[in-house]
Amino acid sequence: RMEFAPMSEAGAALLGCLLGAFALLAQAGPKIEHWTAPSGARVVFVESRVVPIIDVQVDFAAGGAYAPADKPGLAGLTRGLLDMGAGELDEEMIADRLADIGARLGGGADQDRASISLRSLSSAREREAALELMRLVLQQPMFPAAALDREKARSIAGIREADTRPGSIAAKRFAAALYPGHPYGRLPTVESVEKITRDDLLAFYRAH
Repeated sequence: RMEFAPMSEAGAALLGCLLGAFALLAQAGPKIEHWTAPSGARVVFVESRVVPIIDVQVDFAAGGAYAPADKPGLAGLTRGLLDMGAGELDEEMIADRLADIGARLGGGADQDRASISLRSLSSAREREAALELMRLVLQQPMFPAAALDREKARSIAGIREADTRPGSIAAKRFAAALYPGHPYGRLPTVESVEKITRDDLLAFYRAH
């Protein structure tokens, strides 16, 4: 049997202080603000003044599951070409502007969503220039044919290389078996990517 000596008043006070500190730490997290923009977009905002950087991410229900059944890979190609020409800017001009202001565009697409992200300095000049570039990429993508041909070739090469790896082959067959007849079970193939056209990208972009 274990016996414990009575706690002294000083020990009890110290224990109370420690428990109070732990409780405060548990409650002390980032302040997260929520609102809905006039467009209907839901916004989540967290402010931190530790570093002079702004991070923005926009997510759309536009992942692979929304692509036509015969064109897996369409969502990824559509997302991938957003910043390869927009408005009056070609791919190289967009890259140069990003370099000039020290900003970075990123993002990607999975089965459920497509996203575009931006990291920029928070100073007014750089921030406004970066946000304007992000707006242009989101609202006026050109989907240039040359970039599409290049990205299709790259995607097809990646698929062919993956199809030589047992792990990749098993993952594809597992997805097909786990989600028969469902978009989650349809993964890009050489044939599905080859048939994707610029008109397909434009239609997917406008719809989603």
